Amino acid sequence: MRQYGGRVVFGEVASAEPAAPSTDGDLRLTITLADGQNVTARRVLVATGLKDVLSEVPGLAEHWGHGVVHCPYCHGWEVRDEPIGVLAAGPASIGHALLFRQLTEDLVYFTQGIDLDEATRARFAARDIRIALAGAHINSLLATTDTDAALATAQGGIPAP
Repeated sequence: MRQYGGRVVFGEVASAEPAAPSTDGDLRLTITLADGQNVTARRVLVATGLKDVLSEVPGLAEHWGHGVVHCPYCHGWEVRDEPIGVLAAGPASIGHALLFRQLTEDLVYFTQGIDLDEATRARFAARDIRIALAGAHINSLLATTDTDAALATAQGGIPAP
């Protein structure tokens, strides 16, 4: 958020009221925190304490938020047009693969042993989503740069594009 000019303020919100618009017409809010501090902003991000539960793949947590991202809406712009691998963690991973496919032409779905039905395989084929070969599991993530992570497969492989 800071890289986009935002400022992080920690605290409990006591109230939020409309404030006078900025000189360019942007609407503003005045947020009063429980400690009495007032903050005026044009946008407010409400964080409620959601906790991501990560797969137990060595290296995954270390790359979380950098080379490993979870949300095409939150991180899509940063990973667009790059090769993307989707690590299956359950049924919702299928939807993630379909969403991330809108951002790249090079997407591989790693099933991690989760069976895909024929309808899902057909949807993936229609969108040119490659499915890692049967038995291919992600064994670990290795750093390649500060922002990238490389996959290391324990067995199996990735089909050619």
